[in-house]
Amino acid sequence: MEAEELAQQAADAVRAVIGEAERRAAEIVREAEAEAARIRGGGDPAGEVPTAPPAQAAPESPVEAPAPSEPQPSTEAQGARLIALKMAMDGASRDEVAKHLSDELGIDDGDELLDDIFARVAR
Repeated sequence: MEAEELAQQAADAVRAVIGEAERRAAEIVREAEAEAARIRGGGDPAGEVPTAPPAQAAPESPVEAPAPSEPQPSTEAQGARLIALKMAMDGASRDEVAKHLSDELGIDDGDELLDDIFARVAR
C-alpha cells in the first residue's frame, strides 16, 4: 500500500504542476494577444488595449494529460517498480527482490523489471 500511496502522491503532484502550467500558458496567450492587438493598432483612440476575457476557473478535478503514444504503467506496476528499486538500493539481492515481488505483490514474471532495476542500481 505504501508504494501505491507514493505513486498516487507523485501523480497528483504532476497533475497540479500541469494544471498550473496550463493556467500560466493561458495567461501568457492573453497577454500576447493584447500586445498583438496594440501593435496592430487595434486599441481604441485612448490607447487602451482590449483585454481578453478572464480565464475560466480550473475544474475541481485534475486535468487529464493527453494520451501518450506508449501505454503508461499501472499504479500497481509503478508501485512494484518503486519497491524493487528501494530494495535494490538498500542492498537486497535480485533473488530477494524477486521473492518479495512474488510473495507480497503476486508478480511472478518480473524479470524485465528486475533487469532494468538492477542495471540502474549497478551504475
